[in-house]
Amino acid sequence: MTGMIRITRYLFMECGQTTGVSLLVLTFLLLLPQVLDLVDLWVNKDAPISVLLDMILLMVPRLLLITLPMSLLLGILLAMGRLSDDSEIVVMKAAGMSLWQISTPILPLAIFTTLFSFWLTWQVVPESRHTFVRLKETLLTSTLLSLKPQFFNHPASGLTIHIQEKDGESGVLRGLFIHDHRRPNQQMTVTAREGMIYRKPDGRGAILLKEGSQHQILEKQAIRQMTFATYDLDLGITMDMASGGQSNRPELMSHPELMMAMTTTDAKQNLAARMEWHRRLAIPLATLILGMTAIPLGVHHHRSGRGYNLVLAIALMLIHMLLLTMGEGLAKRQLVTPLLGFWLPNILMIMVAAYLLIQANRERTPAFSLWLDRLLTLLPQRLLGRSENGSS
Repeated sequence: MTGMIRITRYLFMECGQTTGVSLLVLTFLLLLPQVLDLVDLWVNKDAPISVLLDMILLMVPRLLLITLPMSLLLGILLAMGRLSDDSEIVVMKAAGMSLWQISTPILPLAIFTTLFSFWLTWQVVPESRHTFVRLKETLLTSTLLSLKPQFFNHPASGLTIHIQEKDGESGVLRGLFIHDHRRPNQQMTVTAREGMIYRKPDGRGAILLKEGSQHQILEKQAIRQMTFATYDLDLGITMDMASGGQSNRPELMSHPELMMAMTTTDAKQNLAARMEWHRRLAIPLATLILGMTAIPLGVHHHRSGRGYNLVLAIALMLIHMLLLTMGEGLAKRQLVTPLLGFWLPNILMIMVAAYLLIQANRERTPAFSLWLDRLLTLLPQRLLGRSENGSS
C-alpha cells in the first residue's frame, strides 16, 4: 500500500512539473509579441509604464486559456515518454499495475487544469478583457485628444496624423496631413485646411475635415483624387465604451449579460451570444480531452525518442484547434448550429481518446503512431544521407 502511494505521488509530480514548466514557457512565448505591441504605446504615445504593466497582467488570463490545454498535453506526453524511455512504465506493468492504475494519479491534474480553465473562461477572462479594452481605448483617446503640432502622431495602428497648429481652447486643428494605411489595399492620404475631433453617437471617434483633398491608392497602383468641402474620417477608436459597441461584444460579457443576450430578438446578437456560450464550455473541456488522449500515447516506447512526443503534441493540438475553428466558422455562417459546430470536434476527440485508451490497455500500438514513429526515425537518416551526397 505504501509503495502504491509513493508511485502515485511520483507520477503526479512528474506530470505536474512538466506541465507547469510547459505552461510557463508557452505562456511567455505567446505573451512576448503582445508585450512588444504594447511597447509602442509607451514609446510613441507616452503611456504610463504602470498602465502598461496592468495591461500585460490583464492579457495573461486569456493566453492561459490557449496554453493550458497545450501544456497539459505536452506535459503528460513528455513525462510519460521519459518514464517509458527509461523502462519505468514497463516495471510498473510487470509489478501488476494496469493502465487505469497508472492513469489514476494523472486524472486529478487533468481535472484541476480543466476546472481552472472553466473558472478563467467564465469569470476571469471576460472581466480582464473588458478592463483591457477599456484601458487601451482610454490611452488611445487621450493620445488622440492630445495631438502634438509639428509632430507625426500615431493615435492608432496604421494611422499617422500631422498638424501645423492646434487651438488650445476650441480644439480646432489646422494644416492637417493624414496617412491612413489601416487597410493595405485601400491606403489613402488626406490633407485639409482644418479639422475637429468629435465623438459619434455610437461612441467612435472621428475627425470632421474642412477644405481639403484625398488621394487614394487603388488596385494596379491607380490613384484617385478627390477634393472636398467637408469630409468625415472615422478613426476606429472608441471614445466612450458605455455608448459604444464594445459593451455589446459577447466575449466581454459576464455570465448574466451573456444569458440576457441569448434571449434577445436581434438575430445577429443572439447567434453571437450562443456561440460564445458554447465556446466557453467547449474549450475548457478540450483541456480534459487532450489530457486523457496524452496518457495512452505516452506509455509506449518510441524509437525516435522524446522528439516524437513533442511532434505528436503539436500535431494533436493543431488538429483539435483546426476542428474547433472549422466548427466555429460553420456556425458563424449558420451552416450548422453553434451546438454542433463547437461540440462535434470534442466528440470526435473523445472517440479518438477512447480508442487510444482501449488500444493501450490491450498493449496494442495504433497504426498512425507506428507510422509517425517510423517517419521520425527515417527522416533524419534521409536528410543526413542527402547532405553527405551533396557534399561529396
